[in-house]
Amino acid sequence: MLPRKRLLKKERSKEAKKRLLFISVIAGLLGFSLIGIGILVLLKEPAFTSPLPLFRPLQADDETKATKKDIEKILKEKKVDYENIEQIKSGIYTFDVVGHGEVTLNAKKDLYAQLSSLQVILVRLTMEGKKFERLDVRFDRPIIVLQ
Repeated sequence: MLPRKRLLKKERSKEAKKRLLFISVIAGLLGFSLIGIGILVLLKEPAFTSPLPLFRPLQADDETKATKKDIEKILKEKKVDYENIEQIKSGIYTFDVVGHGEVTLNAKKDLYAQLSSLQVILVRLTMEGKKFERLDVRFDRPIIVLQ
């Protein structure tokens, strides 16, 4: 049998310091990862804005037509700055987007889909540095008249 190597006090304290450092690094990494996972799980809003519309159908039948309040609520949720919403015909509304132009929409169709496409168009035009004069989102393919 070979005799065990004896460690001096200095060597033992170095070994203890190394173990303590290793354990504290592992505990720190574990703590940060748990905090990161907790933040991701507990956040109610995503960290980014999706360019794809969220489908929450707010379709208005002839009996329950969407009102200006519904449109205002969705515009505030989508963070679109607007001015004076007016009803032109039954179910057809227009409003002005601050810094751009006039938007026309149909309240008898899905408002979320129309206003989501408006939001995507605004982001795209802002990135390109363009402004529109009129925008009609009543159709599957919105009609844009640029300035």
